[in-house]
Amino acid sequence: MLSDLMRFVTPANLTGHPAISIPVGYDRKEMPVGLQIIGRPWEEALLLRIAVNMEGKMELRKPVVFKPPVKQ
Repeated sequence: MLSDLMRFVTPANLTGHPAISIPVGYDRKEMPVGLQIIGRPWEEALLLRIAVNMEGKMELRKPVVFKPPVKQ
């Protein structure tokens, strides 16, 4: 299962391209959906600007099954 989840990470890691994953919404079962953006080398600042802009436009809410953090 881990190899299925990580299959899209390897190309960016091997080539040194910057990448970022951001939340973009929820599916029909209320599970969060993410988008991975891969940029050109040395364009981390552009990816961060895109991510901040997109996150500001997304509806973020608690998932149906929510467990608050454990207090220490």
